[in-house]
Amino acid sequence: MHKEKETPKGYIKTDKDLTSNKLILQPVYVIPLEIFKTGLLSRPQYVHKLAVVEASGGTVEFFPTKKIKIEDKEPPVGVRLPVNIEKGEAVRRALMAAEMEGRGGWRSFLRSVWPSVAEDKVCICWRIWYLDDNQAVDTVTSKKIAGSVWLSIVMSSEKGLVEGN
Repeated sequence: MHKEKETPKGYIKTDKDLTSNKLILQPVYVIPLEIFKTGLLSRPQYVHKLAVVEASGGTVEFFPTKKIKIEDKEPPVGVRLPVNIEKGEAVRRALMAAEMEGRGGWRSFLRSVWPSVAEDKVCICWRIWYLDDNQAVDTVTSKKIAGSVWLSIVMSSEKGLVEGN
């Protein structure tokens, strides 16, 4: 059975001026996580985070819940990357990444991590990048990636195709 791909709605809000740049719109799933951590050598913690999962390639990145705001408007005009993974796969990747975050070292066997997701609050939207002097710049984090590296990341995704507007 083939599921229909979801269409991103809105975009991650930014304070950058997006009118004069060449834009690349990357579809992402924004997944709210509640994480309960316990450990033999540490106090229990209950943490809220947002996992941003790239819908083109599946990479997971974590943000504090207050850093990501979704603008519920039509995004600016730009090159749109395709959605290659489904919502269920994005949720699985976010949960797995949350379980593995902070693992390492000999004390890791003394810790337990229990992440959970409210699946009804998961949304798909656009993350906007702009091109500046052979670099792709993320409007959320201001992270700069060389254009050739960014292109190789996009092309290594499942389908590696770029859709027009």
